[in-house]
Amino acid sequence: MTFPRRLMVALGGLLIPASALAADPPGDPGDLLVTEVMTEPQKVPNYYGQWFELYNNSGRLIDLNGVVIRDAEGEEITITGETLMAPEAYLVLGVSDDTSLNGNVDIDIVYNFNDFHVDKTGDELLVYYNNDLIDEVRWTSAWGLSPIRSLQLAPQGYLEWANGLNINWCDSDAYIAPLGLYGTPGTANDYCSQAGQDNDQDGWTEQQGDCDDSDAFVNPSTVDGDADPFGSANDDADCDGVRDNGVIDDDNDGYTEVEGDCNDANANVNPSRNESRTLDGIDNDCNCYIDDVDTDGDSWPDLSSADYDRGIYETLSDAEIEQLGICDDESIADCDDTTNQVYPGATEIPYDGVDNDCDGSDECDVDEDNYVAEECGGVDCDDSDPDTHPGAPDALVAADGKDNDCDGTIDSPDRDDDGYGIADGDCDDEDPEVNPGVAVDLCDDTLDNNCDGFYNEGCDFPAVSAGVRGGGLFCGVAPGTGAGGLALAGVLMLLTARRRR
Repeated sequence: MTFPRRLMVALGGLLIPASALAADPPGDPGDLLVTEVMTEPQKVPNYYGQWFELYNNSGRLIDLNGVVIRDAEGEEITITGETLMAPEAYLVLGVSDDTSLNGNVDIDIVYNFNDFHVDKTGDELLVYYNNDLIDEVRWTSAWGLSPIRSLQLAPQGYLEWANGLNINWCDSDAYIAPLGLYGTPGTANDYCSQAGQDNDQDGWTEQQGDCDDSDAFVNPSTVDGDADPFGSANDDADCDGVRDNGVIDDDNDGYTEVEGDCNDANANVNPSRNESRTLDGIDNDCNCYIDDVDTDGDSWPDLSSADYDRGIYETLSDAEIEQLGICDDESIADCDDTTNQVYPGATEIPYDGVDNDCDGSDECDVDEDNYVAEECGGVDCDDSDPDTHPGAPDALVAADGKDNDCDGTIDSPDRDDDGYGIADGDCDDEDPEVNPGVAVDLCDDTLDNNCDGFYNEGCDFPAVSAGVRGGGLFCGVAPGTGAGGLALAGVLMLLTARRRR
């Protein structure tokens, strides 16, 4: 079925001869969009009232000559003759242009109902030019099309791929007098009643431009790409009308959006740039910090006065930011931007009082034994040896010529591991309960527990003297008293009698 068209076009309210204008045919997917369809007007017969609408989404004047529209049954409409359509203009095709019969709808192109018609319960409209698919819309009974109301594409769905999503379509609420039909044929469509809700919780509603409010990775602030979190392959994650432009280097600077180019329209903005030393309000190096200047030129910026802004990567989670390496965090900060000898990862110079590598402190534990060196006011007497520090065993087996435990005494073994060696005053280095650190001498033994030369001092019956290795022969005897002498004589008599027996 072919239909010649008048050689005039409406531009800015003026009718201009087609011969005076230069126009191209639709060439790319999405140049023409199906934006509205009336399948069952009900108040007038279908053979008078069916119609559908095309929208020029190309941004240029196009000629529809040769455009073919096909339905699910293979029926076709072919537009012939020079038929110009201005950018952002609408074209209505219907089975009757008699407004008294079709429900008061202005029709631009008429076609025969017997040769081409659409089904409310499920059908499709495919737009071709030169056998190239320009647009496609398919609906099923699950879409729930209503009689007397057109099925309209909400404004956020004016994209070649987005107008194929059920979520972007709804019944029109715009009243067409006088019969009470609903639709916006030939004019801009309205937002659907749910357009103000953020169904996918990505911070964007349909009315704010979310072209797929069922996918949190798709909204105007995200990045287009070929896999999540940049949407999915062959979609338009940033809702700008171009599929997968996030994997194309638009400004030829060597970086795409998915590779960290936060402004792929400016070749002077990409991850390889060094942030300017002047404040310009631009994230030149795409690290999400604006005006993070590098005064000392060591490639590590000062973030103290910089503003953090993820820009086009705002919808990515912290985990996705870290995984993709798109925006750096505060680990890139130079802790002293007045010298190029100080920055994260710089070689630390021990004990110089300078935090060279920006880890928060000077290097004061070179041997990494968790003890601060004496050079930094600590207690580690040898910061080159992890086995030398307070509490370390001092030459357990053999003398090594080192003060291993940093107590000021070289080679003081501590065989019983009680913290004291013989040189430290341990009078029995085989018994961990005997050492100078014992606070109170025990009363139920014959040991000099605290190695002070006496045993059982402070007890009811103090001892005479300490013996070898902290032991003693006599207990309960008070030195220098008469009672002590009698007790000693008694003990000797008992021993003599025991030997005779």
